[in-house]
Amino acid sequence: MIKPLHDLVAVKVKAEVRETEGGILTVSNLDADRPTRGKILAVGPGLYGDDGEREELQVAVGDTAMFAREAGIDYTDDEHGEIKLIHEAEIIAIVG
Repeated sequence: MIKPLHDLVAVKVKAEVRETEGGILTVSNLDADRPTRGKILAVGPGLYGDDGEREELQVAVGDTAMFAREAGIDYTDDEHGEIKLIHEAEIIAIVG
């Protein structure tokens, strides 16, 4: 189990399946110029605002987040395998 701190979010990156011109299916997360997606597994409690109160994150467990491939820190978890720990500000969008 992983429990992110502050505004960090644990994300399981989804492998992208693409079909080549020849009809071959490939799995890749290496296309660095495109954002990637992943399922949010855990969220931190948020940062403290100027008023001293914790600001709730805008993302939640179960959301699918879009973010830059180079964002965050790669981590291997016994339960989920390879995940990323990223700051909420690095998330570009929530994808429905």
